[in-house]
Amino acid sequence: MSETEDSRPARPDTPPRRIETPARKDAPQGPADATQKPRRSGATLAAIFLSLIAILITLGGLGAGYWAWRQLHAQQLAQTQDASTLQTQIAAAQAQLRNRVSQQAVATLRSEVSALQQQVQTQTRTIDTLNKAIERIRTLAQRDPRGWRVAEVEYLMRIARYRLDLMGDYAGSIAALQAANRQLAVLADPNLLPVRQALAHEIVTLQDFKQPDRVGIMLELAQLANHLDGLAPPRPTLGGTPVSSAHSPAQGGWRGLLETVWSAISSHIVVRHYNQPIQGMPDAEALLYMNQVLRLRLEAARLAVMRGNNTEYHDELKAALSWLKDHYAPHTATRLKQQLQALLKHDIAPTPPDIGRSLTLLQKLTRGTAAAGSGA
Repeated sequence: MSETEDSRPARPDTPPRRIETPARKDAPQGPADATQKPRRSGATLAAIFLSLIAILITLGGLGAGYWAWRQLHAQQLAQTQDASTLQTQIAAAQAQLRNRVSQQAVATLRSEVSALQQQVQTQTRTIDTLNKAIERIRTLAQRDPRGWRVAEVEYLMRIARYRLDLMGDYAGSIAALQAANRQLAVLADPNLLPVRQALAHEIVTLQDFKQPDRVGIMLELAQLANHLDGLAPPRPTLGGTPVSSAHSPAQGGWRGLLETVWSAISSHIVVRHYNQPIQGMPDAEALLYMNQVLRLRLEAARLAVMRGNNTEYHDELKAALSWLKDHYAPHTATRLKQQLQALLKHDIAPTPPDIGRSLTLLQKLTRGTAAAGSGA
């Protein structure tokens, strides 16, 4: 202690302080200092180890955070790319939908426009027809009684032509032409004399025209089809060349006796050779089948007469004649064959005469008169 500290009075309540002076580095150390030095070095190593562990943990945390950041960044990039791809797909789908909608709209508009055009064309045709009808009515209204009678004559001539060409009705056509001739006679117009001459010629031509008796032909075919029971199939004919053997003159002895016996037997036996095999007689079922085929041919010919088909009529009759020749005996089919040949000569659809000359003359004279009247 120093002198200053000793001179201060001591306090009764305060214990005396112990003042330690740092030991000198060069002072000699005792045994206590020697035991404290290994403890300090162990603590230092533990602190360093803990520091390293802390550093490693920190580095691991930093690495894990960096990896997590990379993963999150990559996920964000992928989501961004997916979003852009999705937006592109949505844009393409919207464009395709717009195209489809536009195409459908264009197709709908085109169909509507075509429908409107068809309606316009139909209405235009209707208007044209109405205008023609109005013009015709106006023309007819301006006619005198003579014009009406001439129009009636023209109508009767058209009726006669239609009945002859389309229906083959000769009687109806003649009646219509005669009615037209009577109307012309009432007019007593010398300008229409060529028309009356042509009309009279056409009436006479129709009256002299030889018309086929279709009803009679059909009835005859029906009768022939119902009377086929008398037909018989052909019998097998025995033709060919008999085979005979030349015999030498009879000799004496037992050989001569054998030859005499053989020649006597051979005179009662004839051997013939045929180029084709012999067919047997058909049975009842086969005969029924043959009659049915022939009957169907005749019915087909009758239907052809009903339809006025001349080609089919002749084809069916020729087929029936061929069937008769191939499957029936000639002596039983002679009469039917003659009847079919007679029917084959008929022309069931002859070309009708032309009765259009009188109508052409009437139209020409009517137009000439109308042109002269309009010019006046």
